[in-house]
Amino acid sequence: MATLALGAPYRRLWSATLLSNLGDGVRAAAFPLAIGGLSGGFFAAALTRRIGVRITTLACLALAAAGQLALGTTSSVILTAAVLATSSMAFAIWNVQARTTIQRTVPAHLLGRVISINGAVITAASLAGAGLGGITASRLGLHAPFLLGIPVLVVAGTLTAVTGSSAQDSYPVKG
Repeated sequence: MATLALGAPYRRLWSATLLSNLGDGVRAAAFPLAIGGLSGGFFAAALTRRIGVRITTLACLALAAAGQLALGTTSSVILTAAVLATSSMAFAIWNVQARTTIQRTVPAHLLGRVISINGAVITAASLAGAGLGGITASRLGLHAPFLLGIPVLVVAGTLTAVTGSSAQDSYPVKG
């Protein structure tokens, strides 16, 4: 029985094809997120100057909740890409707004501690969310984690609307 020995040139060609296809997949998946996130970061200050801190935050949370609903109910690749771009933009604007609010409202001598605690809470919540999302998806289907994220965003919006201080809306936004 003869064995087919394709050798090193074939292995190099196979490796190059594999890496190219992986790169194409990563670019296709990451492109909407990158476009949305970059545009959100670019427009965050101008949007906040125009409509205010609280309204910006609430609008971003509402847009993210609408995105969760769309992701939880569609199988369209085009709609999913569009939703990922807009949700990424909303989260980027919200993130800029949240960091700016922390930096402008926390006393300087406590800022390092608050930022550290904030980072720890975000990391813990991200880990818990990823774990719960995986368990939910495996038991209830791939759309379920998106739908179950909506109440979390509604609670965040409610807390923002109810507990936001007037000082939060009054600081000037430089840009």
